[in-house]
Amino acid sequence: MSEAVAEIEDVLALSPLQEGLFSLSQLTGDGPDVYTIPFVIDIDGPLDAALLRRCLETLLRRHPNLRAVFWDRDVPKPVQIVPGRVELPWTERAAREADLDQVEAEELARRFDLGRGPSLRATLVTLPPAEDGTERRRLIMTIHHILLDGWSLGLLFGELRALYLAGGSAAALPPVRPYRDYIGWLGARDMSAALRWWGEQLAGLSGPLMIADGGTGLASVAAPTAQAEVTRFDLGADDTARLRDWTRRHGLTLNSAVQFAWTLLLSRLTDRRDVVYGTIVTGRPEQITGVERMVGLFLNTIPVVFLVDPAAPVAAECARLQRESAAMRDAGYLSLSSVQRAAGHSSLFDTMFVFQNAPMEDALEVDTVGGVTFRPLMAKNLTHYPLTVVSYAHGDELTVVVEAVLESVPYLPDDIGAAMLAILRRLPESADLRSDDLDVLPETAMVAARELETTPELPDLDRAATIFELFERQVRTAPDAVALTTDTATLTYLELFERAQGLAGALLARGVGPEDVVALYLPRDERAIVAVLATLAAGAAYVPVDTALPAARIDSILRQARPKLVLVCDGYGADLDPALVLNLDDPGSTDRAVAELPAVARNPANSAYLIFTSGSTGEPKGVVNSHAALVSYFADHRERVYRPAVARLGRPLRIAHAWSLSFDASWQPMVGLLDGHQIHLFDDAAMRDAQRLVDGMALHGIDMIDTTPSMFRQLVAAGLLDRPPAVLALGGEAIDTQLWDRLRALTDVAVHNCYGPTETTVEAVVADVTAPHGAGLATPTIGRPTAGTSAYVLDSRLRPVLAGVVGELYLAGPQVARGYVGRAAGTAGRFVADPSAEGGRMYRTGDLVRRLPGGNLEYLGRADDQVKIRGYRIEIGEVETAMRTLPGIAAAAATVVRRGDAVTLVGFVVSEPGRPAVPAALRPALADRLPAYMIPARLLVLPGLPVNANGKLDVRELGVLAEHSLTGAGASAPTEPTTETERVLTSVLTEVFDGRAPGLDDDFFAFGMDSIVAISLVNKARRQGLAISVRMVLAAPTVRDLAGAIERGVAETALVSDDGNAEVPPLPIVSWTYEHGNYRRFTQSVLLAMPQGISRAELEILLQAVLDGHDMLRAQLVDTPDGSRLALRVPGSVRATDVLSQIDVDPVGDGFTAQLAPAVRSAIDEIDPRVGNMVRAVWFRGAPDGDALFLTIHHLAVDVVSWRILIADLAEAWEQVRSGIAPKVMAEFTSYGTWSRLIRQRAADPEVLAQRDYWAAQVSGQDPAIGRRKPDPAIDTWASLRVTESPTPVPTTARILSALSKADGVREFLLAALTLTLLSWQRERGINDTAGALIALESHGRADAVAGADTSSTVGWFTTVFPVRLGADMPALDVARAEDDPNVGRALLDSVAAHIASIPEQGLDFGVLQQVAGVAELVDAPEPQVEFNYLGRVDLMGPGESAWSVLTDPAFAEAMAMVPEPDLPLRYALDVVAMVRSAAEGSQLVTSWRWSDALFTADEIDHLAGLWDRSVAVLVTAADHR
Repeated sequence: MSEAVAEIEDVLALSPLQEGLFSLSQLTGDGPDVYTIPFVIDIDGPLDAALLRRCLETLLRRHPNLRAVFWDRDVPKPVQIVPGRVELPWTERAAREADLDQVEAEELARRFDLGRGPSLRATLVTLPPAEDGTERRRLIMTIHHILLDGWSLGLLFGELRALYLAGGSAAALPPVRPYRDYIGWLGARDMSAALRWWGEQLAGLSGPLMIADGGTGLASVAAPTAQAEVTRFDLGADDTARLRDWTRRHGLTLNSAVQFAWTLLLSRLTDRRDVVYGTIVTGRPEQITGVERMVGLFLNTIPVVFLVDPAAPVAAECARLQRESAAMRDAGYLSLSSVQRAAGHSSLFDTMFVFQNAPMEDALEVDTVGGVTFRPLMAKNLTHYPLTVVSYAHGDELTVVVEAVLESVPYLPDDIGAAMLAILRRLPESADLRSDDLDVLPETAMVAARELETTPELPDLDRAATIFELFERQVRTAPDAVALTTDTATLTYLELFERAQGLAGALLARGVGPEDVVALYLPRDERAIVAVLATLAAGAAYVPVDTALPAARIDSILRQARPKLVLVCDGYGADLDPALVLNLDDPGSTDRAVAELPAVARNPANSAYLIFTSGSTGEPKGVVNSHAALVSYFADHRERVYRPAVARLGRPLRIAHAWSLSFDASWQPMVGLLDGHQIHLFDDAAMRDAQRLVDGMALHGIDMIDTTPSMFRQLVAAGLLDRPPAVLALGGEAIDTQLWDRLRALTDVAVHNCYGPTETTVEAVVADVTAPHGAGLATPTIGRPTAGTSAYVLDSRLRPVLAGVVGELYLAGPQVARGYVGRAAGTAGRFVADPSAEGGRMYRTGDLVRRLPGGNLEYLGRADDQVKIRGYRIEIGEVETAMRTLPGIAAAAATVVRRGDAVTLVGFVVSEPGRPAVPAALRPALADRLPAYMIPARLLVLPGLPVNANGKLDVRELGVLAEHSLTGAGASAPTEPTTETERVLTSVLTEVFDGRAPGLDDDFFAFGMDSIVAISLVNKARRQGLAISVRMVLAAPTVRDLAGAIERGVAETALVSDDGNAEVPPLPIVSWTYEHGNYRRFTQSVLLAMPQGISRAELEILLQAVLDGHDMLRAQLVDTPDGSRLALRVPGSVRATDVLSQIDVDPVGDGFTAQLAPAVRSAIDEIDPRVGNMVRAVWFRGAPDGDALFLTIHHLAVDVVSWRILIADLAEAWEQVRSGIAPKVMAEFTSYGTWSRLIRQRAADPEVLAQRDYWAAQVSGQDPAIGRRKPDPAIDTWASLRVTESPTPVPTTARILSALSKADGVREFLLAALTLTLLSWQRERGINDTAGALIALESHGRADAVAGADTSSTVGWFTTVFPVRLGADMPALDVARAEDDPNVGRALLDSVAAHIASIPEQGLDFGVLQQVAGVAELVDAPEPQVEFNYLGRVDLMGPGESAWSVLTDPAFAEAMAMVPEPDLPLRYALDVVAMVRSAAEGSQLVTSWRWSDALFTADEIDHLAGLWDRSVAVLVTAADHR
């Protein structure tokens, strides 16, 4: 803060928008601040610069809030402090007119320090005089938007002119009300009622509406340098007059009419009925007299949410929008963040609509004062959203301004503006029209769309020809030209014709004719091509039957196609009905030359072939295509591909045929026979072997190949581009950006990207990738429709959409197939009426596209292309692209494997020659490109990616490889370790996993690994000398990968040493404990099995090593000026002999059990952190099953993870003692004191402060009492606690662990069960459950990756607790409904998984913001009533009978089941603690309900536990089928 603030005139709260702008300023750090306003005034004439400066200084005195300093340190909420006086930052400089933009840019680039002030400055630039000698200057007033709004700018300019005219005398201005009156008015509003109102208004919203790429809603913050393109559109005076008249007649404002136009347009752009966008309210309440003359920031941003009724009349919808918007404006004094929190979202929209009523005329009016002319220039808009629509009346015309950040917005500003004007022109004639029937596309856009949708037919298309007739013409043109070659045969056009005609004669002799079907059950050689042509010559249609297909699929194809004849050879078809078979191997059956065939009634409309594709039911479906469709495709292909290539080469092409004949893409090379080209038919082996294919292409001089992107990558690796073909066609798969750029860079190669479902004949949309001067080819596109084809992009109601808008692709025209053979319903569902062509049909592709500027189509994928893994939805293509961008990787693919009900992502990479890929090295690189949940669990290196007969990536084969990678080398067939690192890891893992030895490639998470177990693994491995971190374990969860990472030395060890401070600042959970007091005996305890034969001296040595090795066990609580602190004492200050006591167990009866309880109580009573008694140990000698050690430690020094560390330390120390070595425990890489300081330092981190709104959204909203009342720590204590256990059956537990292999998935599952339990409890009691279940989620808190530390061997209380509000998006949710409808359970599991995944930084910072930063809305928020803690796989802590293992005998547990500190204040009504522990029958989930009898009865808790059991049962069934 500046020194001037020492004389404070006033302290004010912030207005809602000021709060947001202050937060954004902190978020952007040192980067550009987009909320800095340049208010520019050009001044001509003899200006008195000193007078102008005095006038501005007078304005600073007149309006105190312009002097404000914004402060947030040591105060509950940010405030604005008004100093008594400030000095106006004033600069004078000279510049040329050409440099003015640079001067302004420099001023904007200088950030204001809002904490020092003032947040405005003036720069007076002197320019060279005009030609007539007139002096010229420019005043650049740079002001932060936090001080004032556009309305205030106009007021300030008016006051500045008046002051200048009056010689700077303040008396020339009338009195003005101070801004503090407005702040006071705000403070008197009922904010809680307003929040509830907004929550109700937003409750029905389906979700946020984001149009920007990435959909963050924070484009202005994320990319502050992105500039919006501003485009202005004017509605003519006549149209404006008609619109005004219409609005008056219907009781509407002009604002409402324009707003309705935007609302309807946004609904169409996003294909959503419910829309939400932002708008600006002036915020100047009528209740404040003179508010129109006040200067300050009154504006506020609020959401407009509207559900468009498609059946309602347009005028009625406009009126409803006007009413609802007025109500929203009346409640428009809340901050946007508060409103969004009420809706349960961090952001609701990224588009804005603004109708300006501010008196900008004053600000824009040119005025001459004393011979000096002041000419203000328009200030820039200040919304800074990716897309903003601004409208205002200007004279007799209405203006619409579209501000779009082109880098983020997929729509063209010109299209948005034109659509807005079109709607406004149509409104006066559409009052009674259904809103759904009001067109939003302007006529020009409709005409342009029609032009882009359809490519005209070619003039030389022979509509009357059939395929065989076109082939005959080529035979007559060049009979001796080579038509077809294989590795063993060469046929000229005449020879091919004669063989085809001979076979056609045999078919006709068997009664084959038009509309009959002939099945080709033939191997891949020239006979198959002859058979295709022969069938067409006979007028029939062929259906290919791949000889490699399984028998069941062959049976399905033949059953559906019902062929009249089946052509076979080489022994195929032996099991078929002989009456249906024509064997080409039979002598004389097909060899007779036929001079002329009998007359055949061929018709272009006849079916030409049936191609069977995969069906959604699992059975293939047959697509029937006609001669006309294929001839139309051929005409386009000849014009697009063949003719340009022949012109370049001067001869016909030699074309590779590398497609399976079972794929309709097989006609892509075969249509070359209709144009005189030579086809080389590659055999099956070459089609699957990239090297053989490339060698064959070179051998046969191939000029053109059509293949898939997957196969192309392998061909390139095999040397294809060493002798590139003249023509390259790619299809069958999407092309990513990386490959696209590579294709675009090819020279002397015509590249075509071909798109087309079988239902539209080979390819219906094509992009000529390397076309010279091709427009719109900078990014991947599938291009435009082929000749005669129409490509419509339609919304869900079959309406055309604007360019850039995502819609579904429909294809129409002559290439559309007839339909599916024998599937009338399926045909009707996919082949629908074409609204643009009477009697025409179009095919619904199911593919999502958008039309790019210029007309090309961008392919966006299918809705079902996403895969869900552990609750996260991912796109396989995104994972594959990330892997392909890794250094040294030539190709990559990914697939998923479902083992049982678990889904695992497996990645495959092909390395570049000479650069072997190592999976363990690839993982860290992938982590820089993908979130953790998108990194494949297994990365496999292949010599090449497998492709199928069609040349596409063989997904089925990848699935087999992936499955084998997960199971073939797994527990059922373990692979022996080969390196010392692998052997050590296997040994340690076997111990961690309770004797189960994972194979080299088994996923640790399938064995129950979680972050807590990983810490145990790390400690054990480090004791064996391995350099390993928890992060490595989680990133490389197999023995092979982890060993490789260790050996490559990629461990990211964060060895943060203590800084020597003897006092430990409290973590948030410790702060709560200090604040509420009465925690002297607040301990955690365990009972351990001891090794046989250990002596007291040896035990004391072990305990001393542990005490000396961990600072917190030697801590002492002291009072300091900053409050209670734990002071650390040097090693040796706490002696094991003072900590340890000994009890000889009475061997008679239940002596041990009887002695255990009083001994436990006595030991706990000795704990007192204020005297340094943190630890007590009791040795029970002579217990029936062996000696036992009871350990109790104050919770300030220990947590659940710490116990794992301590128990491992004792075991390791014992082994050292037995070996004659002085014991020493693992060093703490990051001490607890250092960790505490690191966490508290986060309170000043802007990224942490940015989480403020997220956490406020969690704690806002209702949380009705679930018991008699809510707990009160002032009166409720742990003395009232009781415990009820809910054991889940072992078989059910096994299903949970199987379905959710990641432990975090188990936690999410249990949270879903708790949510369902609590909401069912609330509904039974008539409690409003619309706000969901508010739960305090407890976590171990050791987020090492977040804090840059390593706490895997550190002992202390790290626990974090943070609120989660679950189930709010699922109204009327209860267990009965979930039992009736399995989809409910699955939806809840997905919802909870998504919520937990969205928690910032693992919840680490909630407590920091609440307890350290003191964020008011978090400090003042009531505590959740229910806490949940999942302790993980306790069953994996070691066998119960071994030394140093935890004894879990129920009798012992009962004897120890006491409240250690009865006076401890009660924080939660319910503590729900779940763990998986060992039972006689196996691992068992046990849930403990810790409840207060002051709030519940035992019967109520039993009922709650019953609801829990039902919830677990119904959700495990849902998880089984996710």
